[in-house]
Amino acid sequence: MIFNKGFIVILRTILLELTLLNLPTLLSKSINFLSTLLKNLLICLMNKNSQKQYNWKI
Repeated sequence: MIFNKGFIVILRTILLELTLLNLPTLLSKSINFLSTLLKNLLICLMNKNSQKQYNWKI
């Protein structure tokens, strides 16, 4: 359940960044997007290590 919530947050972040992305702020948006994505992935990995039961279906 925790993984599903984190994964949904990642997908929502990707969609939000893609809709807000434009050329003048491409670099800063890319950096913010990548840092947010990595942070969310790390949270999911830490949850995976602490809890071994997952439902990978969304």
